[in-house]
This record gives sequence, structure tokens and C-alpha cells, in this order.
Amino acid sequence: KEAKKFFEKQTEPFVYLDSGDRYHVSKETGRVNGEVAKFFLSLASLPNCEQIWILQGNHDFKVDTGSALSILEELSPKIRIVYEPELVQFPEQKGFTLFLPHMKIKHLPYYYGRESYGKKEFYQQYFSNWDEVESKIEFISAHLGDETCGQLLQDADLSWFKCMKSNGHIHKTV
Repeated sequence: KEAKKFFEKQTEPFVYLDSGDRYHVSKETGRVNGEVAKFFLSLASLPNCEQIWILQGNHDFKVDTGSALSILEELSPKIRIVYEPELVQFPEQKGFTLFLPHMKIKHLPYYYGRESYGKKEFYQQYFSNWDEVESKIEFISAHLGDETCGQLLQDADLSWFKCMKSNGHIHKTV
């Protein structure tokens, strides 16, 4: 309720970014699924909400059942689930936003887990235009722990990116 009140007060158009782990397990109970769907539907119904981007988290996905988030895309054309790394250029950006969701290991031939996100070679193989866009990345939204999370929680070192970052995946109150 508090989140909805906050977004209802927004007078400017906004894009909502969610770093994943909306569920505790991939195929949740009907009550949990209903609450998650209700949250995103109410957000999408707000006139100033232009888009909702949701990164797949490790708790949103199971190899045998797939992504629990996939149903959300059917609820509104404003909702977009990010299943693989994606570069997006929002209208107000000169550069790009880089989305780094959770993926199953070896989903791509050169992806060996979240630590792959810390290696420049991964991006060079994944994005054909990497050399052109690397220096133009302004923001990263990732479902992992980076170098700012401490050695115990770090999945990948993203310090070589000189931009703002926002991480999901770390389940602790800050």
C-alpha cells in the first residue's frame, strides 16, 4: 500500500525497474502469485507509469518449471520481463541501461553463472556491438552481488564499469 501511495503521487512519467526475486520459489502459491500480479497491475494502471522492467531472479526461476514471472507479461503491455542480458536506451538517456538477470548456467554457451557478468569477454561474445556501446553504459540493473557487497556475497566484479549500478539478489536489510 505504501509503495502504491508513493507512485500515485508522482506527477512526472516514470519507468519502474525491478531487480527480481519477487517470489521465494519459482512456482509459488496462488495467494503469493495473486499479490505479485496485483502489485504490478496496480502500478501499470497508473497514468504516469510508462514501463515496468522486471529482471528474472534466481528465486523466480527453476529449470524444470521455468520462470514464474512469465505470466506477468500477459497482464499489461507496459510489463517487460528480462530473461537475458539486454541493452536498453530509454528516451531520456544519452547512453544505455544494461540489464543483467539471473540465467540458468550454460543457458548460453559462454555463460557459466553470475561470475560471467564480471568478464568483458562475456559481453564481447553476447553483444555484437559491444565495442561501440561499452563506454556509453550509464546504468546497470543486475540480479547479483557485485564488488560493493563484500567478498562473501560477491558474484561478479563490475568495478570496471564506470556507471551507476543497482543490484538485486542480496537478501538483507540495508
